[in-house]
Amino acid sequence: MSTRRRKTPRTRLQTAATADPASPLSSPPISPADAPSRKRRQTDAARDRLADEVVPVRARARVGELRRPLGGRDPNTTHSSSNISALTASLLDASHAADSDGSDVENSGTRWARTAAKGPKGVLDELVHDLGDAATRCAGADAVAAYMTEHDEWTEARLALLAPSDVRTLAFAATSFRAPAPLWTRPFLNTLGFRSLRKLSIARVPLQNDDVANLRVLGALEELGLVGTGISDESLHHVVCHRHHLRVLDVADNPGLTDDARLALARLGRLERVFLRGTSVTMLTLRTIVATLPNTRIYTIPSECLLYLNTREEHYVVLLPPEYVSSPKLVPSLTLPVLKRNLELHRSVNKHVPVTGTKPEMVQRLQGILNRRLQDERVARAVGKPQTL
Repeated sequence: MSTRRRKTPRTRLQTAATADPASPLSSPPISPADAPSRKRRQTDAARDRLADEVVPVRARARVGELRRPLGGRDPNTTHSSSNISALTASLLDASHAADSDGSDVENSGTRWARTAAKGPKGVLDELVHDLGDAATRCAGADAVAAYMTEHDEWTEARLALLAPSDVRTLAFAATSFRAPAPLWTRPFLNTLGFRSLRKLSIARVPLQNDDVANLRVLGALEELGLVGTGISDESLHHVVCHRHHLRVLDVADNPGLTDDARLALARLGRLERVFLRGTSVTMLTLRTIVATLPNTRIYTIPSECLLYLNTREEHYVVLLPPEYVSSPKLVPSLTLPVLKRNLELHRSVNKHVPVTGTKPEMVQRLQGILNRRLQDERVARAVGKPQTL
């Protein structure tokens, strides 16, 4: 008599595991030959966790499809600057060796080291463009650039990495680069790079005229700071190419800038703010600015010009009585006695004003005083006087 083997009833757990293909309980058995070692499995798992939690992984998608953002979050999620700064710090740990020889160096499992062999376009470009939508990419690129500046991590190669990104603000200081300026300013000559750059600040870094010329392809530049860079009048002529967009210009602490720079400044038609403290310009340049750029605010001026504005009542009468002429246009029609009386009024505060001579000489002299008085008043308003030394 044959005995039939009783069929063991399935438990609920076994049934659920069989019904769910994604469950690990339903996976087919792995042969010992194909099974990786325990140490290898742990290493792979740690690398996957690092890729998901620290490094944004580029989605394996076709061109035109959405890339997977940082940490697998929703593409519309905005990433904070602190998260991006932490990510940048981890990438920089592996980048030091990559900067030296461009080899593929494994360090902390970061993608910067793993993709260093792709060249300068491979890493930060991936980092920034994996952050989601356009606004997030801009914020991400700016956060990376701010981290580089704060921690003195800039190199020429890293600057080139940001060229294709949507970075809007870059700031460099004297300790930012170890290489001379002609080397690290070369990435700005990339006509396809830095198209979104709006604000560039270079402080206390020695620049030559050719270095400033390297900035001419930054077509969207709105704010430019060249504080203490040692530029000269010729350098400002290279800045004129930004006249259609430039709104803020800070060239303070550059003694090489003289009154010869006034013609270049006068061509910056959209300029809203200019900083001139520590330069060698005189009141002649300031008067030219207010005459050609009436909407420009002069935030800082050289100490000599400030002293002149604060003591201009020693050069001519600032507040004219009603019976005296204040408009230069009326001077040619004045009689000789009236001309002399007006000149004597200004001589009362400035003994160097002559009151004698021919009528054409007296007309020219009084017109010069009144014109200077009106121009100085415009300069005082543009500077926001009163100021104190």
